[in-house]
Amino acid sequence: VRAALAVGRRAAAEQLVEDVAAGLEGRDAPAADAELRLARGHLLSEPKAAAEQFEQARDLWVEIGRPYDATRATECMGNAMAAVDPDRAGEWYREAISAYRDLGAAHDAARCGHAVKELGLAPPASRGRRGYGNALSPRERQVAEFVARGATNQEIAQALCLSPRTVELHVAHALRKLGTTRKNVGAVLEEREASA
Repeated sequence: VRAALAVGRRAAAEQLVEDVAAGLEGRDAPAADAELRLARGHLLSEPKAAAEQFEQARDLWVEIGRPYDATRATECMGNAMAAVDPDRAGEWYREAISAYRDLGAAHDAARCGHAVKELGLAPPASRGRRGYGNALSPRERQVAEFVARGATNQEIAQALCLSPRTVELHVAHALRKLGTTRKNVGAVLEEREASA
């Protein structure tokens, strides 16, 4: 349907939708029904009516456990409403971006991010690295264990193929998080393991 519409063959797109609808009459085919609703949404020129079709498609996709297709329908909701309600469209795009990222669909997420920018809205926050708060990161833990065994920063750097400056930072972070000095790292690590 989208391809027919893109080349100006609206009548062919409408006929295709009618044929599919007739073929689905009385059948239990939720995936096909969801695709039909998407196609109907693409045919509608009224944005809110189109968004409603896309939303119904999304709900069907969710119901049958097809998250990528559900997210695709959410993106279509944003596309439908972009010209008439940019804020609402932005909400749907952000929802789609989050879901696409969760699915590992980086290209799709980027496309929605571009749409958000085109609307003049703030892009969603990108996910950075996981923060560990006051807990040791895996690398800080590894470095702290070397320190507990008496290794120097240079020895740790060579063993882990890191620069001495990077090791210095990891050691400083580990000591701060453990609340101790280099001399007592081993005892603090043992104490933490015993209480865990």
